[in-house]
Amino acid sequence: MSALWSGDRHRLVPVPGSGLISGERIGVPASALGGPSAGVLTLLSAGDRRLAVRLFPVPELPAGVVAIGADLVDEHGIDVGTVRWALREQPAAVPAQIVLEPMTDGSVQELARTLLAAPDLRSRVLLPEAAASVWITVGGTPFRVRGAADAAGRPIDGLVRIGAETHVLLYSQSGRTGVDIVILADCSGSMGLADVPQTGGEDAHSWRLGARSRSSTMERADAQRRALLHLLQARLGTSGRVSRIALVRFTTQCEVLFPREGGMAEMSADSEPAVGEAFQRAVLQLRPVDGNTDIGNALHYASELLHRHGVPGNDQLIVLVSDGADWNPKGDEATGETIAATTDPVSLMEELHGMADIRLHAIGISDEATFLRWWQAARGSTPYQPWMVPDHRLLTNLVRVGGGDPSRVGGLDVLEDYFAGLGAGVTTRIGPPGRESPLPPVQRDLGTHVRRAVGLDPAQREAFARTAEEARLLYAECLDAAADHDGLGVLRSPRSGGQFDELGAAAQSQAELKGWVAVAQGMFADRPGRLRPPVAEVVADARLRRLRQVHDDATAPIADNDVQGWFDLQRSLLQDLVGVLGDLRERLRAAVAAENAA
Repeated sequence: MSALWSGDRHRLVPVPGSGLISGERIGVPASALGGPSAGVLTLLSAGDRRLAVRLFPVPELPAGVVAIGADLVDEHGIDVGTVRWALREQPAAVPAQIVLEPMTDGSVQELARTLLAAPDLRSRVLLPEAAASVWITVGGTPFRVRGAADAAGRPIDGLVRIGAETHVLLYSQSGRTGVDIVILADCSGSMGLADVPQTGGEDAHSWRLGARSRSSTMERADAQRRALLHLLQARLGTSGRVSRIALVRFTTQCEVLFPREGGMAEMSADSEPAVGEAFQRAVLQLRPVDGNTDIGNALHYASELLHRHGVPGNDQLIVLVSDGADWNPKGDEATGETIAATTDPVSLMEELHGMADIRLHAIGISDEATFLRWWQAARGSTPYQPWMVPDHRLLTNLVRVGGGDPSRVGGLDVLEDYFAGLGAGVTTRIGPPGRESPLPPVQRDLGTHVRRAVGLDPAQREAFARTAEEARLLYAECLDAAADHDGLGVLRSPRSGGQFDELGAAAQSQAELKGWVAVAQGMFADRPGRLRPPVAEVVADARLRRLRQVHDDATAPIADNDVQGWFDLQRSLLQDLVGVLGDLRERLRAAVAAENAA
């Protein structure tokens, strides 16, 4: 059975600085692991996020502690104080080949040199998952992991480790970057009008659309669905850099139809057949319903999708497919089917483009001239309602502020051509990774850092605090007794009410112990006045000399990382202090009693 650690039984301690415990390398107690291994760290309270890691036995770690690099904590935003986690040792398969895709621009030759020369590529462990994009940084360059395969070319699922025999393939795009796309499909009532001319004869999609095949026109919704089904065929026939797509149906509300589970999904010739089938089913759900259109809300919804699920370095694009609406700029009187006024879509799109670099492309279904010809032929002189007329003013304004080309608004052919051209690229075999650099040593102060983070046993701390409180009470009683005796010079009056509060603070290093001794010595005068023999004997006690010696000694009698050792010495000194104060109190009280008797 593989080893298992979890937040229920173990403490996760972040370790700063460069050393063995950094990046994907995690340390566990040497007693729990026989040698270096691979594993998976699951963050249970962060959406069950899984991270591929390498496990190393570390003698400096006490039982019950797992050490994780502070850089990994920062990268994934792990709150070690609250996160629920589990770490399991797991065997990692060594793939025959792995395909990496650069997330930055650069020539194939430069990127190949980066991969072959990188000392941090061999032995890396990865966890490619179909539901999420996985990328790694090699030689300072981010790469997306497109997949791993065995010698027969079969994809490998689960944990993999790049070995000396693993051949690296570099996938490079023909375009500048990949594209993450959210398609916003208008399903408002006006999309049910059948004024879009049929383009040629029947095609393979007619039966799926349920269109009236003998009519010379089709519904705007049918045209939208037909274009998106052509898009599907174009994408499934295109290999190369994968674009990630989400299809959203909107009116005044928004709903992700593809992928069904939400987020975004990749779609290309390399995709599984189920991906195309799922997109097709989603397209066929695009039916017009009665209601208005809130394009501002739809744009906000699309930007949130891109923010949560976009790949770093990819272009981000919103494609708005709509017939427009009876949109009125502020100040105009609204009539018919209108854009909801909760958010000004043009101002919002301008902000998204300026601050988040999200671009917008708009496809206008039908147009005003086409509608008027169709209406006159079908209805003659019957009046039409303003909301029926396609209005591309809003679409043009959105494209203008969204970084697109307003002259290209409209045209289903534009939509099909745009999607068909996404993602062409080539794959180049680079070869096996270069020689792995020796592992760095464990951070020099790892033991001290971990012991400080874990802390002392709570029972020890409580007992120490009680003894410190006893010392403070004895000191106060000594002050009361000295007030009636000429031996007052032996003690120093407190400068403030909380001067000796730190007497109960546990010390775990030489510096902390010296600070604590200074607080304890503050109870006694530096040069006490002339004292009677009984009191003078206490002040000259060897126990106080030992306290001064620890404060003045420049050498460290205990190892720097021996946290428990420093605390044990402090506890011994505190017991000496209690003994001295107890003896002094009795001598002072006896002296007062003798004076009173005389």
